[in-house]
Amino acid sequence: MEVAAVSAGLELSARLRLVLLDERGVVQAVSVARNWFGAYPEVAPLGLRPQGITTDPGVRLNFRGQAGQAYHLRVENYALAEDRVNLSATGFVPNPSGKGEALTSGSVQGAIEFVGEFDRYDVSGAGGYLRFVYAGPLDLVALLYNGPDDLYPRALDPVRNCAPVSPATLLVVRDRGLARAGFDEEGSGRYTLELSSTPCP
Repeated sequence: MEVAAVSAGLELSARLRLVLLDERGVVQAVSVARNWFGAYPEVAPLGLRPQGITTDPGVRLNFRGQAGQAYHLRVENYALAEDRVNLSATGFVPNPSGKGEALTSGSVQGAIEFVGEFDRYDVSGAGGYLRFVYAGPLDLVALLYNGPDDLYPRALDPVRNCAPVSPATLLVVRDRGLARAGFDEEGSGRYTLELSSTPCP
C-alpha cells in the first residue's frame, strides 16, 4: 500500500510529514521527502521538505499491511500556517526482483520499497564482474557473501560499484543503515545489477 499526503493549501510551501503507526501505536515508517521515507527515530533530525526540483508538493510512504491488523496514519504540519491536505491510499505491486532467485548473467532491476527490506540473489553460478548501478537518495549497498558464515562481505555502492562476483554465493541489496526506503521509480529506490565479462576499471 502507498499512502500520500498532498497539500491543498500551502502547496510547495507545505512542510508535511506522515507517520504510520501499528495498532499498538508503534511507529512503522515516517515520510521524509517525495522520493524516500524512513523508520523513526533515525530520520527525525533530517529535513522535512520535499527534495529536488519537483512540482509535487506531497509526501508518501509504502507499507505492507497484514490482514486483520489496524494501522493509523498521523499527518503532521510543520509549516507556520494552517493547511488543508488531500490524503490517498493506493495498492501497488512491489518490484518482484530479489526474492532469492539465481542471477547468473545479464542484468536485473530491483527496488528497495519498504523500510528494512533486503533483496537477495543467488550468485553461486555466476562468473565475471558485477556492477551495481544506483543514483537515488538512499544509501544503498550491495553485499557479496562468500557463504552463510561470511562475516565480512564485499560491499559495492554507487562509488565503489564493481567487483569480481566469484567466489560469492549470495548477493544482498539493502539500505546501509536499514532505516530508509524509496519507491520503484527513477531517482528513488530503484537499482540495477549487471553481470558481464568486462573487467572493473
